[in-house]
Order: sequence, then structure tokens, then C-alpha cells
Amino acid sequence: MDALGGEGMLFQFRNNRGQAMLEFALVLPILLLLVFGIIDFGIIFFDNLVITQLPARAPGSGL
Repeated sequence: MDALGGEGMLFQFRNNRGQAMLEFALVLPILLLLVFGIIDFGIIFFDNLVITQLPARAPGSGL
């Protein structure tokens, strides 16, 4: 039955699925680190922009 794609194909499908799960588990921490790093950089950049613009806006707001 192996020549017709019976049990051999099922085993190969299970093996590929396990390999894909392993690759995903290895790549996921790196991907999350990259995404959260981009978000953190954006927050820091925004805070820096607010801090540098605050002295210029203070006289107009009456502070």
C-alpha cells in the first residue's frame, strides 16, 4: 500500500506537521522579541518627542 500513497503518506504528513511545529517554536521567541522591540522603540521615541517639545509649548499654555 506504500506505492499507492497509503500509510507512507500519512507518516510523512505527521512528520512534516511536527517539523513545522518545531520550526514555529524556534522562530516564535525571535519574532516576539522583534515585534516588542519595535513597539518599545516607538514608545521611547514618542516620549522623547514629547519631552523635547514640552518647553516650546509651555509658554503658550500658560504654565
